[in-house]
Amino acid sequence: MLWVLVGVFLMSRVPAADAQTTMGGHIGFVLPLVTHAGGQTTNIADNFSIGFPLGVTFKGSGRMAYDLELVPGVQDSPRLTTLTVHPGFGLERWARLRGRITSSV
Repeated sequence: MLWVLVGVFLMSRVPAADAQTTMGGHIGFVLPLVTHAGGQTTNIADNFSIGFPLGVTFKGSGRMAYDLELVPGVQDSPRLTTLTVHPGFGLERWARLRGRITSSV
C-alpha cells in the first residue's frame, strides 16, 4: 500500500504535457449519394463510388491554418481510380469551428 501512495505522489509531481496544436489530421470515407454532371443526375445505385479522404492541417501561431486533403476514389462503372487534391486555408472563428476555402485540382 505504501508503494502505491509513493507512486501516486511521484506521478502527481510530473508536469502535465502540453498538446501539440500546430499539426493535426483526419481520415474518413465519402459516398456521393447524388451526382449531377454534364446535365445528367445519378445516384449511388446507378454508379457506386467511394472516396477515402486523408488530410493534414498545419497551424501557425495566428488564427490561420493550411489544410491539405488527398482523396483517392474508386468508381464502379466504368472502372476508374482517381485522386483529388484539396488544398485550402482555414480561419478559426471560435475554439473548434473553422471555415475553409478550398480548390480541387
